[in-house]
Amino acid sequence: MDNKFKSKISIGLLAFLIITLGFSLGVTIFQKPYWLGWVIHLPIILFVAHLFATTNYIIKDNNLVVSSSFFVKIVIDISTIRSVLPSTELLSAPALSFNRLKIMYGKNQSVLVSPKNRKNFIDELKKINPAIRSE
Repeated sequence: MDNKFKSKISIGLLAFLIITLGFSLGVTIFQKPYWLGWVIHLPIILFVAHLFATTNYIIKDNNLVVSSSFFVKIVIDISTIRSVLPSTELLSAPALSFNRLKIMYGKNQSVLVSPKNRKNFIDELKKINPAIRSE
C-alpha cells in the first residue's frame, strides 16, 4: 500500500512568490507590447504551480520516494534511514516549507522534506524501520 504525503506549503514562501511575480508581471504588462509580460511570466507561473502540485513523499513497499516535478526523484530504502529530525537549513530542497525534516540515510546522504503531517510521516517510516531516530 502506498502512503502519499503532500509537502507543507509555507505561507511566507507563497506570499514571497505571489508578490515577486505579481510585481514583476504588473510592471511588464504596462510596457509596450502589452502581451510580452504575459508571454514571459505565464510559463514561470505555471511551472511554480506545477512544482507546488507535484512535490510529495510516497512510502511504497520499503522505499521512500521523494519527488518534485520532473527534476527530483529520490528513492530511499527505508531500512537505510538513520534519523528524521527537524531542520532549519535553508538549502534548496524538495520542500515547500521552511518547517523541514532532515532525513539522514545511507553512508552520509541526506534530504530535506516538509510533509504536511510530520507525525504520521515519521510514524509510517518507523513502522518499516523502528531504529529510525526522531524527536
